[in-house]
Formats: sequence, C-alpha cells, structure tokens
Amino acid sequence: MKMLCVALIFASSEWVRAANKEHPALTGGSVFLAKDGSAVALDADHHPQPNTKVKGWYNFVDPSGSSCDPNELIGGHGKGDTPWLAVWIGGSTVSAKGSWKHVSVDLDLPEAPAGSKDVPWRHDMWLGPQPAPVPASILEPCQQLTPCNFCTYWTPKAVLYNTGAFLHVVAGNKMDLNLFPGILAPAVNTSWLVAPNLEAGLGAKSKPFGSGFYAYAGETLKLDFRPTHPPHQTWRLGASVSRPGGHDVSTHLHFDNRLLSESLLDKAVEEGIIQTDDPQRALAAHNTWQWLLAPYSMITINEKPPLEDMPKFFPPVTRWRNFKVTTQAKYDTFDTYFKFLDGLALVGSLIEKVEIINYTVWTHYVNTYDKASENYPYLHCLDAILVGNLEGSVQTKNKDGTLDFIIDNFPNGHPAECTTEYYK
Repeated sequence: MKMLCVALIFASSEWVRAANKEHPALTGGSVFLAKDGSAVALDADHHPQPNTKVKGWYNFVDPSGSSCDPNELIGGHGKGDTPWLAVWIGGSTVSAKGSWKHVSVDLDLPEAPAGSKDVPWRHDMWLGPQPAPVPASILEPCQQLTPCNFCTYWTPKAVLYNTGAFLHVVAGNKMDLNLFPGILAPAVNTSWLVAPNLEAGLGAKSKPFGSGFYAYAGETLKLDFRPTHPPHQTWRLGASVSRPGGHDVSTHLHFDNRLLSESLLDKAVEEGIIQTDDPQRALAAHNTWQWLLAPYSMITINEKPPLEDMPKFFPPVTRWRNFKVTTQAKYDTFDTYFKFLDGLALVGSLIEKVEIINYTVWTHYVNTYDKASENYPYLHCLDAILVGNLEGSVQTKNKDGTLDFIIDNFPNGHPAECTTEYYK
C-alpha cells in the first residue's frame, strides 16, 4: 500500500513542482571529460556548450607523499575529515573475454536511510565498472588472519587498479558532492542524489563528477555504461528517470579513455610512482574495462553514532532489475556471475589502522576482539548487519538472460546486537 501511495504521488504535477523547488539547481545534463582533464557541458546534440569549459576538472594528485593514515586517505581532504567507519559491500564480476560493451540495470529506489541525526554520513549505491581487478600480489598480504595495514592495500603504485567509473546514488547528512562545474550538492536523507564520476587514482582532486539530479523513493533509475564512438575510446556513464508530464531527467558523463594514460599514468611515471613498463599502462592503452562492482554500496560514517543508530545507515531492501552485461569479445554474451563474498572492504578508526577485505579475516577480527572494549558492541553489531546482508542478497536469472537482485539488509529484522540492552 505504501508503494502504491508513492506511485500516485509521482503521477502528480504538484509533486514535480515540489521536487524542482526543493533542488532547483540540479537538473542533470551531460558533461565531457577530455584527455587533458578539462571538462565541458554538452548540449542535446552532444556538442560543447559555449563558455562552460573548466580546466583541470581532473587534476592528478601524487598520493605517495601522504602519511600512511587510512583516515586521511579515505577522506581525501586532509586531516579532520576522518571517517569513523567506511564499509564497501556488494557483488563483483570479471570478464575474461573482453572489455564491456554495455552494462545496464534498472534500480528501484527505496526510501533513503534515516541515518543518525547529528553524524556526517553517506550511503552510496553504485554501478561501478573498473579497468581490471586488483592483482592477487596486492591482495594476498591482506588475506591473512592478521589484518593488513591500510597502506599495504591502498598502495600508490596501484593507481589504475584504484580507478573506476562510478554511477553514484547517494543519501546522507552533512556531506556534499562537488558536481560540475563546482556545485556543492548536499547528500540528504529524504531523497537520492544521482551523479556519475571518474575516480582516477587517489587524491582529493582526482574524483571529477559530472552533473546530477535528485531522485525519490518509488522511482526507477536506468543506469548504464557503454563505449560511445569507435574505436571505443570514449565512454559514457549515465542515469535517467522517467517522470509524468515530460519531466524526465538524466545525467551523463562522457570521458576520453586516453585521460587514464596521459593525465594519470604518464604523470605517475614522471613522479616515479610506477615504472615505464608497469602493466597498468598497457591496460589503459588497450582501453581495458573488465571488472564490475554491482550491486554495490559504500557506507561512510564520519563520527561515532549511538549504537542503536547503526542499522539506520542501510536501506532495508533494494531491488536491481534487468541487469544485462555484454562484452566486446567475438562472442559478446556474458554469463554474468556476481560474487558477494568478494566485495567486502572495511577501514576506519573503529577498526584502527587496518584494512579488512575478507569475511574470514573480519570474523576472526571480531571474535578475538577485546569484549570489554567500548568498540566491541559496534563491531558485533556491524558483523550482524554484514551477515544479514549476505543472507539477504539474492540473485535470480530471467528468461531473457538478464538478472534480478534483491538486497535485503535485514532479513531477520534489525539485529539485537545493535542495542545497548543486548550487552547488559
């Protein structure tokens, strides 16, 4: 009944006017990111709009001089923006036959999480193509029962492996996204902020967003990633939503893949971060995009919340429908498989200066933690949430070969482990 009421509201022109009044500056649009890092707005015919060019919208930042502080590297804005916890969870899949030809999915938007009133936080759902998986040589030290140091995983040498074209769908509080051409758009807990970005390497200025818009519970976002022009050197990452009365809205980020060579990896060679024969350079030169994170979420909590608020950073149920993936290989069909056990990553002051990317390591970390510590209830609560997420992540295959996903974060209700009463 609640979803029916929401749908009826969307059919009203009054709702459209109210939505535009709430966020009048964000109407979507298309942005092109050139190989030199400059960006320009595009018109409906994909031509550059006059007087919209921004130089240095992508700006390489050498991360090798940063202190090995996981909080500073995650925040990306220097000391002070230190997350109490950052969680990455979801599915991942890899193409063994060729780069992606087209990735598309329909995302049915749930109610945005309420979060914790006075705590800065973000919940990002995303479609996240990346050039290639992180090599086993980097992952292996972090697969041991003793968690690895953050900098062991987020090594500056892995600049391309830490690169992705991410279509963000964001709710939150007291946190902004810097959208083209410099609009600080707030994440809120009453709607979802939709915006694409190319996150190339580490650093505060290496995450250029395109345009954006706000979407609402009950709407369906159409997300896609595809090459746009032969020889597939330019890619388009976008989202759109259909609304009554012709009030459709969309956002697209087009980017020249040569940016990854000329504005990222060549600069990394100049700075001595990687060698001239680093295999990442061949991946970029061959325009490789073979890794995909989806359905995927990143939860960032900058300050310690009340224990009872922990489940409030997660939407109860999310539905991803009609997931389709094709490749540029000779046989372009792709037998899509998504490994939810491969999608975990945890950092933040709650778990000290370590990176955890393995559920076995995480379980061992929680089970051997000092139960008298004030952190333990939070760790035990988070563990219960993650177990529920895995249990509630269901994939089904449709007759046309596409996939549907239901992500139920709380299949058994909010965990008792997330209440202070549980520990008395």
